[in-house]
Amino acid sequence: MLRTYLSLVVARLDGEIVRDLVAGNGRSFIWGIIKWCGIGSFASYTNAMIKFLQSKVSIAFRTRLTSWSAYGYLLSSLPVFLPAWGGLGGIQELADASVSGGRERGRMKEFITNKRLMLSLADAGGRMMYSIKDLSELAGYTSRVYTLISTLHRVHANAYFPPQGTHPELFSLSDVQGTIQKGFDGVRLENVPIVAPSVFPHGGEELIDSLSMIVHSGEHLLISGPNGAGKSAVARIVAGLWPVYLIYPDGEIEMRDKNRRDIELKRVLEEARLGYLPDREGGWDTRKEWKDVLSGGEKQRMAIARLLYHEPRYAFIDEGTSAVSSDVEGLLYERCKEKGITLITISTRASLKRYHTFNLSLGMGEDGTEWEWERIGTVEEKMGVERELQQLRERLEKVKEWESRKGEIEEELNKVWVEGGEELDDPAFVTGDEGEG
Repeated sequence: MLRTYLSLVVARLDGEIVRDLVAGNGRSFIWGIIKWCGIGSFASYTNAMIKFLQSKVSIAFRTRLTSWSAYGYLLSSLPVFLPAWGGLGGIQELADASVSGGRERGRMKEFITNKRLMLSLADAGGRMMYSIKDLSELAGYTSRVYTLISTLHRVHANAYFPPQGTHPELFSLSDVQGTIQKGFDGVRLENVPIVAPSVFPHGGEELIDSLSMIVHSGEHLLISGPNGAGKSAVARIVAGLWPVYLIYPDGEIEMRDKNRRDIELKRVLEEARLGYLPDREGGWDTRKEWKDVLSGGEKQRMAIARLLYHEPRYAFIDEGTSAVSSDVEGLLYERCKEKGITLITISTRASLKRYHTFNLSLGMGEDGTEWEWERIGTVEEKMGVERELQQLRERLEKVKEWESRKGEIEEELNKVWVEGGEELDDPAFVTGDEGEG
């Protein structure tokens, strides 16, 4: 506690010294240096004393541990030098004494056996300590697999259909309606409710009552809105309607079957600004966990590299560049567009509008269930930007007023009041008056 208090005092003195230095107050600056040296010396002594006590406790602990180890050696030597005290084992050893070398061979056998057991026990304990992370991941995977298998069993047993004479709950899995149309060159939703699924047999939560949109090939859509508005839900619905555009990674066999070469992978990584990875991680044949060797931005750029490798006609990117800098983000989007990939992006970054044709804004209205579809770059959008710029200009004009008010508040906070409502004068080292501080 003393060290913490002294740290706070020293930090406060640092601020006062810098303040006096900037203000050019030489007398207060010298007095602050003197106080800082005095308190700093005492703080250094306190830190040194704490380190000394810690070292002393550590040495005492090691000494006691050595004493216990010596005591353990003494206990373990008793059955060797006094076999009669060893119970049945000692009696057996005395019986084997008549055989030439019997006692020595028995001791060596027990020693080697116990050594192996202790080493195995220590190794098992170490593996158990380091396996907590793996066990947590295994528990998560097990839960997902169990949910998938149980759901498939319920589908096979027609458990999602309501009993005869009853009506299904709205938006439950037994109330799936609508039609899927194939052959359309684009992504189209007509009066589709966006629903967050719930646990069977309850119905889901309706996020959007009816969503309609059309995205043709070559047009790019940005889906924006607050959290929980249903942005990712739109992507999941389209993924279920259009599974042909799901991208899975190629293994070495699939890559060779497509006549793809390592030089093409190198080019794709260069386009995703990851050309340094093979050299850094040890080559193309290195096997490592991505989650352990790649940063957040590198993982997202690797996903974009996979997109550039497959070159699909349509791609959903759900916050795929949130950990990437804005300049690299722009290069990635421009490269995807150059390859003819129609992008449907889910993001809250307004800077991504420049790379898209339309903007779908979700979570609007008082209850958050309304949406708005607009073309980016229209007159209305430009007017909205102008209004925002005007608001910023008005706020900038009030900066001087806010700074003045800030100074008044700081002046009031710096005053010291005593009982009776009287104001205490500033100390000598602050005002610069003559006399001792």
